[in-house]
Amino acid sequence: MRTIPRHVTLLALLAAVAVSLPLAAATPDERDGIEPSAPPEPAAPAPIARTLAVVPAEIVLAEGEPLAGSTVASLNSPFTNGAGDPGFVAALANGDRVIWSGAGPVFVSSSAVGVTLTGGESTMGIGDAGQFIYSPAVDGDDAVWTQAGALLVDGTQAPGFPAGVTNTFNSRPQMIPSGQAFWVSGFNEAGGTTTQGRMLYTSTDGTPAAIAVVLRSDDLVGGIPIDRPSGIGFDYQFSDNGAHHIHQLLLDTGSTTDDDIVYLDGAIVARETFPTGQGDNWDNFDNVTVNNAGTYAFSGDTDGATASDEFIAVNGAIAVREGASVDGRTLGTAVQALSLNNLDQAAFIWSLAGGGEALFFSCNATNLAADALAVLQTGDEIDFDGGGGDGLFVDDFNASTVIGPGLWLAEDGRVFVEVDLDDGEVTFEAIVGIALPPCPEPEIDVAPAALESTQEPDTVVATSFDIENLGTADLDYLLSEAPADCATPADVPWLSLDSAGGTLAPSATATIGVTLDSTGLAPGVYTAVICVASNDLDEPTVPVPVSLTVFLAPSVLEIPTLGPTGLGVLVFLLGGAALVLVRRRGRA
Repeated sequence: MRTIPRHVTLLALLAAVAVSLPLAAATPDERDGIEPSAPPEPAAPAPIARTLAVVPAEIVLAEGEPLAGSTVASLNSPFTNGAGDPGFVAALANGDRVIWSGAGPVFVSSSAVGVTLTGGESTMGIGDAGQFIYSPAVDGDDAVWTQAGALLVDGTQAPGFPAGVTNTFNSRPQMIPSGQAFWVSGFNEAGGTTTQGRMLYTSTDGTPAAIAVVLRSDDLVGGIPIDRPSGIGFDYQFSDNGAHHIHQLLLDTGSTTDDDIVYLDGAIVARETFPTGQGDNWDNFDNVTVNNAGTYAFSGDTDGATASDEFIAVNGAIAVREGASVDGRTLGTAVQALSLNNLDQAAFIWSLAGGGEALFFSCNATNLAADALAVLQTGDEIDFDGGGGDGLFVDDFNASTVIGPGLWLAEDGRVFVEVDLDDGEVTFEAIVGIALPPCPEPEIDVAPAALESTQEPDTVVATSFDIENLGTADLDYLLSEAPADCATPADVPWLSLDSAGGTLAPSATATIGVTLDSTGLAPGVYTAVICVASNDLDEPTVPVPVSLTVFLAPSVLEIPTLGPTGLGVLVFLLGGAALVLVRRRGRA
């Protein structure tokens, strides 16, 4: 059980932090009009009701806890890797920054050799093999830093640009499970320090040698250049497999009324002043998210009535709006965070009309209004030891669209968020993990596991196998043939199926007829595979091996008894070979 510091320890710590932490100099971000790395705390929320619910929660780390030879002074939003492990940047009372990944710290800023690292943005990322990226200052210069060391430092040559073009800032780093890093930078074509334009960079392995430009100001999108100096927005995401990229961009349209867009894989999927399809027009955008299948979502405002203009859209269509009732709660004016995972599930934090905020989860991203459930809300009491409420109440969610993604949903059935907890005497920050409600899932069963037939040439044999849905959601399945492997499907001439696929409700069974035709086949053994592809997440493809043995039945030629010897001859003809048996007839 994790011991949470009580109010005496926390108040003493906060007082110590106030006098021990040095004031930071203006960063390049601030000089260029970009929001600073560590924005001030928002105003305290309005009073909220207590003990709305008792919610089991895992506390990953809390303000005031001992860590890396010091104590935790503040925490930032958590991110997750492909395994669902949480990662975040923690600030310590001694001024260090700690990179947390999974179950503990993997890097302490004071361990850097030959340079001094200070500060660190909220946005970061972790990979599946211990990789990480965050954005500190290196010897006072704005930078991005990975497990391999300094990735890029401002004031140096901008990678991918002509000689003499300098990098002016580095911000909003992210990482996908492979360890590929992404971040937003600025450039100055004359070697100066002010930002004339921005670029989105990537490094496949987190090293300087692998840096490449993904997008930059002046690139064309829909035939229109990305604006200078700030057209590359800070709200972006790459899918876990790196195949899809969503981004909020500003285009150089000559007007601020229609320049804001949502970009997906090179195309515009939503643009300011263009119709939403629901009687109003897109007005602005903030949170964006995309998964491996290319399902995408974004939030923002329309130019419609202010009581319903905030929205979340999925695949370009508005799925839920401000003022809607979701799980009995009326949605307010702001979507604070939004994330999709690779199961097309969604999590989002939305302010509530009556005050406070709630974290919602939906098993079906396209049906948020009907399907989403509130899994944690301001005012809830958390239970972190399984013994009921622990006197710790959720006072506030700390996700912010200004800072960067405040929510990152993996597929392991948990979601991590940064919250303020109140023990009745003091409020402190904590990273908490919430177990999500189970989603209905299909589960496929195929029987028998293989099919066999032994038959003569020029014959047709009918057989079958069953597909059963043992799960709690509809099972969609498709059937195909393959000569050897389901990775390379192709027609098998002697094999045919009476169905190409279908949908099974929970507990339903389908019988698939199979025909094995040996017409024109020479004697021998023939093999193939029936491929059953489905939306079962654990078994997306079930191969059913098929074996056909073709044989020649022997024919018998009997030669009559040979004279008084009483001997008879039986000749068995099999595939061109003859077997002769001699038999003696019984004597009279």
